[in-house]
Amino acid sequence: MNGKLKYYDDFLNPVLVKEIRQFFHNKLFLSIVAGLLGVQLVVLLIFSLSFSEWKDGSEAGKIFIVIETILMYVCVLSTSIWGAMQRFTQERSSKELDFTNITLLTPWQIIAGKLASSLVIWVLIAALCLPFMTVAYFFRNVSFQDILLIFGSGIVPALILIQGALLCGAFGKKWLYGVFVYFGFQVIVPMAILSIAPFLDHGAQNATAWHIFWMVHGGGLTLFVLLLASTIALITPPYANRMLPLRAMLTAMMIPVLAVLPFSAGFKKEIQIVFMLFPLGIIFFFALLAACDRDIPGGRVLAKVPENQVGRFLHYLFSSNRTGGMLLSLLMLLILGAELLIAGCFNKEYYTILAFGISGYILFYTGIGILLSRCTPSIPGWAWTLIVAVLLGILPLIAAANNDISLSEILISPIALLDRGVNEIHVWNYIFWIGPAGAWLLGVHFLIDMLKNYKSYKAPELLQKKDELS
Repeated sequence: MNGKLKYYDDFLNPVLVKEIRQFFHNKLFLSIVAGLLGVQLVVLLIFSLSFSEWKDGSEAGKIFIVIETILMYVCVLSTSIWGAMQRFTQERSSKELDFTNITLLTPWQIIAGKLASSLVIWVLIAALCLPFMTVAYFFRNVSFQDILLIFGSGIVPALILIQGALLCGAFGKKWLYGVFVYFGFQVIVPMAILSIAPFLDHGAQNATAWHIFWMVHGGGLTLFVLLLASTIALITPPYANRMLPLRAMLTAMMIPVLAVLPFSAGFKKEIQIVFMLFPLGIIFFFALLAACDRDIPGGRVLAKVPENQVGRFLHYLFSSNRTGGMLLSLLMLLILGAELLIAGCFNKEYYTILAFGISGYILFYTGIGILLSRCTPSIPGWAWTLIVAVLLGILPLIAAANNDISLSEILISPIALLDRGVNEIHVWNYIFWIGPAGAWLLGVHFLIDMLKNYKSYKAPELLQKKDELS
């Protein structure tokens, strides 16, 4: 045999090869797979023996599909997703095992290998379940299209779960396991059910069902991309410019929304809700990145600062530094507000108004958290942001409930917007501007901070030439 083809796995991602080997060396994984096959045989035997007792064969087919789907996702969660998160947590918690310290692989190659290995296991378990699920075809009124639809609708939730698990593992903290479980049950499970339920009730030819399917899965793919980029940025060394690709990607995702937003006043309510959630999620990620960033960029970041003024300013906004991140977030909020004045001032029921108001509160809390973290560097900015959000957004609600105060009167919390509802909020209402106004009041501080530091925001060799000339 040709020597180059003898070890064909040398052409694969080494992390992928390592993870796959660890999967199959794990006795728990092999036991779960064997148990899956055994349980499926028992379920098939029970249904085949009791099939004559069912008056409606289609009911038996749907129950069989539900049982098989539950079995598949339980095995996927307990093997490919949970196992990948545990191993990554152990690697990141020890510097001796951390790939970012002992390999020349890039962060993208590491995450791509781990993601691909979990997907391989997901495909393996799906392949083990698929022959058994086709038996439901013989229980009448369950087509192969329905079976393939259930498997197809599980791809995006699986991607999000795997990437969410890798993001939790990248922190190297075991207590994040609980956060991942909560994330799965509160976000992914409802999303999967929402995308499949219309087809099971009305059939796959329903246009509304397909509309919901593509809308949910399009949002899911967007969330997956954000989680993927966040994981890569997290394992990138802090002295590198890890925020540049993230902020560039978020801006690229925001541009189409801002371009269509002025014409969305006449859209359907479901589409307007999408236009509410999408800008809100993007600005939330902008604020989160700013809170997790560092104040002073490293030498590797400054070494790539362009000489021209436009390039230097854009580099300042998109690169790793808190002030630039906050200013970029506030600029997005300002553009969003300007477009709302154009599109929503004559439309009372305009859902994007809520997105603008809530985004303002998010940036307001983030700005306070960053300022507090500068006073106490031992506590990171994201922790201060969480504390401020609890103090200003949650505790006043508890106090209001104990004193019989209307929630809409708690103006330091976005609940004041949500409690009044979209029917009572319009662009000329003062409540609409409280959160954004607070954010921009703090934005003046960040703007002054940028003006102070902007002169020294140059490549080291340019600063040296300036000193020599002076």
